[in-house]
Amino acid sequence: MALVAIVFSIFVGWIASKGAGASTAVNLAINVIQISALIVFSVLAIGYRTSHPAGAPAFQYDGQTLATYDYQFATAKDGSTMRDASGAPLPLLDSRASLFPSRSTIPRRIRPGPS
Repeated sequence: MALVAIVFSIFVGWIASKGAGASTAVNLAINVIQISALIVFSVLAIGYRTSHPAGAPAFQYDGQTLATYDYQFATAKDGSTMRDASGAPLPLLDSRASLFPSRSTIPRRIRPGPS
């Protein structure tokens, strides 16, 4: 730990000795990287949203098995997911014993909240 503290102190001193010029360049580089990442993420999110309208086929992720499924999960009366002996979620079945496919539930319009 003492060695890490000494090396870190020397590193911080070296950064401080570089002055405001290097600090400004580093800040500029960090800002460019962050803004670029935000723009890329925004384009990806908008592209995903426009190509997956409400009701489109979707996947449902299960946090216990760490897997995705293309059907809705059956739930117990208390709201918990029903599972088989291996821990996999049981599918929700209709009256004909067919699977309910998982569908996107993104609202078409976002309703304004209380003001």
